[in-house]
Amino acid sequence: MSVNPRREIRQNSLYEASVIAFGINSNDLEAAAPVIAAALGLAVKPHEGLFHGGDYYRAEIEQGTVLLQSNCDADAVSEVLFEDDWPKDRLILYFDGRDDDTWDPYIKKLLTLAEFKPKRLSAIF
Repeated sequence: MSVNPRREIRQNSLYEASVIAFGINSNDLEAAAPVIAAALGLAVKPHEGLFHGGDYYRAEIEQGTVLLQSNCDADAVSEVLFEDDWPKDRLILYFDGRDDDTWDPYIKKLLTLAEFKPKRLSAIF
């Protein structure tokens, strides 16, 4: 199995942040992004980048960065998963910042979105 590029960079850097990951039970990034953003009260913008597996949505706020992306880059030859404990055809929502506690209000709102069955994953770097 290939190494997750995000995990490798975080483990080899001096960047002292933690990342909280949630699995989102959807494979439709464009449909899920505005629903999740509205529930969290965020303004997300679409982006594209190989580091995040292609298309993704991002919001920069005082607490840090919120990212919504696919768990696997469908165009990649090796199909490296960003989160091994989540299906490759589903979405991942990352809360990336210096203090996990600041994400609590956002996490509570996320957990109200029963249609996406958010599941906290083991990704805390």
